[in-house]
Amino acid sequence: MTSCPVPGCAGTQKTGKLMCLRHWRFVSDGTQKEVYRSWRAFNRAAMSDRSGKLAAYRVARDKAIAEATREQQLHDGTDPLDRMVKAAEGLMP
Repeated sequence: MTSCPVPGCAGTQKTGKLMCLRHWRFVSDGTQKEVYRSWRAFNRAAMSDRSGKLAAYRVARDKAIAEATREQQLHDGTDPLDRMVKAAEGLMP
């Protein structure tokens, strides 16, 4: 098991999964399909054609992580900049 790529998530995902189930449920159906479609295309591609397919998967993956992160922030009611400011309080004189 590995850690979830959504910032601030302490959850883990099973091997072969992009993120924890909790955050995967935040990802839109269209983006989920895009992730699956691009991953299958990468796996089926010939070795000479894999770089383009991998690039397409990475775009879909990053989009899914961004959606899950954005939805998590909406549920938390916090903005990442606000959290950084709060974390930095007291660090500088």
